[in-house]
Amino acid sequence: MSTITTEEYPMDLNLDILTDLIAQVALDQHLGRLTVRLPPPEVIEQAITEAYERLLQVIMETNSLD
Repeated sequence: MSTITTEEYPMDLNLDILTDLIAQVALDQHLGRLTVRLPPPEVIEQAITEAYERLLQVIMETNSLD
């Protein structure tokens, strides 16, 4: 499995892919095609927010090393 880098795909594209994936999961859940129970939207939103905050922290730390 190859690693996708931000040089290959800009960050905006990666966020678009994540957004599309979340939308597809929500649609599948709404249509009853999802067999796994998902946490409430608030929990998912909090997890995404924390992930973005960690990502921003890593980017800031990486930039400070330059």
